[in-house]
Amino acid sequence: MKKLRTSILALFIFHSVFVYGQVPVNFNDCNYDMFFVSADTKPMWNVDTLSQEDYFNNYFADIDEIKGINGKVILGIIIFETGKTCCHSFTDMTKSNLNPEIFKDAVNDMADWVPAKQQDKEIVFLLHLVLDIENGKFIDKNKLP
Repeated sequence: MKKLRTSILALFIFHSVFVYGQVPVNFNDCNYDMFFVSADTKPMWNVDTLSQEDYFNNYFADIDEIKGINGKVILGIIIFETGKTCCHSFTDMTKSNLNPEIFKDAVNDMADWVPAKQQDKEIVFLLHLVLDIENGKFIDKNKLP
C-alpha cells in the first residue's frame, strides 16, 4: 500500500510540475499511517445548506489576496474515518503566488465530511479537490446556467 501511495504522489507531482509548471506544497500536519485514493464509497461533502464553492467564497470573503484572481487551485485533503479534514497539499495554478497557509486553514476549518468506506468500514481517504477561481470567486464549472 505504501508503494501505491508513493507512486500516486509521484505521479501527481510529475503531472503538476510538467503540465502546469507548479510544484505542490505538502503539509506535514496530518497524522496518518496510510490512506486510500479509491474506495467502495467515496467521501461526501456533508453540508446541505452550503455548496463547497459557497463555503470557500464565504471563508475568503474578507481576504484581499484572493480578489481578482483567476485560475485553479488543487487541494489534497485527507478525510479521516471520523469525517474530520486535514490539508495534505496545495497547488497554485493561478500564477499569483497565493499563500498556501490560508487554504490549509480553510480545509482544516471545514465541517466534517461523510467519510469514505471500504467494505462498510470508514477509512482514511485522500481527495484532490480542484477549485476554479474567476475574478476572485470560487465557481462550479460543472453547473449549468
